[in-house]
Amino acid sequence: MVLSGMNDEAQVHENLKIAADARPGSLTDAEVGLISRMGRKYREIMKVGCTGCGYCQPCPSGVNIPECFAVFNSFHTFGQKQQAAFMYVVRMGGILTGRPGYASLCSHCQDCVQKCPQDLEVPILLEQVASEFEGDGLKEREAMARSLFAS
Repeated sequence: MVLSGMNDEAQVHENLKIAADARPGSLTDAEVGLISRMGRKYREIMKVGCTGCGYCQPCPSGVNIPECFAVFNSFHTFGQKQQAAFMYVVRMGGILTGRPGYASLCSHCQDCVQKCPQDLEVPILLEQVASEFEGDGLKEREAMARSLFAS
């Protein structure tokens, strides 16, 4: 099954054309092997299989679930823990929006689990995000981010 995020009608038409032209067995063995290797590597790197669709939103507790997972996956893709931890605070600390969306706000209500088309165990994954980014230094990073974005 293919899940294709589309944002406008042109993308729908493009995807329909691609699907109409696709035929079983049209990929070479080399292409199939490349796709298989890429899939394995992607699953190895990406710690959360969130597509960012936002169906889990709004969270009753205010957690910005897709953004939490995006920063978490970005960290596991590129490393750079300090930069990722700072970006987490900027994006989830309410610095730009005025509404915090930290992973630790999760109340385990299970609303997101029922809505997630990827069948992710969102509350458990949010615990991992909070553990990674909300430990020592959170308040200091938050203060630094607020001072940088103060106008």
